[in-house]
Amino acid sequence: MRKVVQCPNGHYYDMNKSMYCPFCNPSAAAVQQPQQKAQYQYNNYQYNYRPQYQPAVPPVPPVPPMPQQQAAAAYPVQQENDDRNRQPTVGWLVCVKGPSEGKTYPIRENRNFIGRSRAMDIVIENDDAISREKHAVITYVPKQSIFIAQPGESRELFYVNDKVVLENVQLKAKDKLEIGRSEFIFVPLCGENFSWKDFSRD
Repeated sequence: MRKVVQCPNGHYYDMNKSMYCPFCNPSAAAVQQPQQKAQYQYNNYQYNYRPQYQPAVPPVPPVPPMPQQQAAAAYPVQQENDDRNRQPTVGWLVCVKGPSEGKTYPIRENRNFIGRSRAMDIVIENDDAISREKHAVITYVPKQSIFIAQPGESRELFYVNDKVVLENVQLKAKDKLEIGRSEFIFVPLCGENFSWKDFSRD
């Protein structure tokens, strides 16, 4: 709204544009006018660059769980090892020398492959002198209740009681096995005096 006033000399002017009469005091009006123009430009700048409304980002839908069959296919080694670990223990290898000294390794029925890989039945991770896969094999034969040490598919050798294993060797309690830089004592559970067949597995 215009605010028109009259100065003492009878001139009319708009107070919204100048605080002083532009006819009586043109120098003061010239100073005031740029200030008002700058203020208007500042206000216009604020208005033109006011941030616009941003719509809310829709939430990301949750990832559906992987079906059991696909999960088993994605992690076959883990599932195979879990199934293997559910089988009853028939004996142990006890590390008495090497990086894993004091650790025990359970032996299951049938063939037990030894190596550093997690896909092996007996995993010895800390000894890099042991082959990654199938350095050696220990087999428990349920029908005969005997343990057999067998050479694996690796080029590396292993020993039973300081003798290299190049063919099947039947193991006895407290036999010493040397694999890589580690030594183990064989401790059987099943044998003539004990068998899981004597117990119900229901």
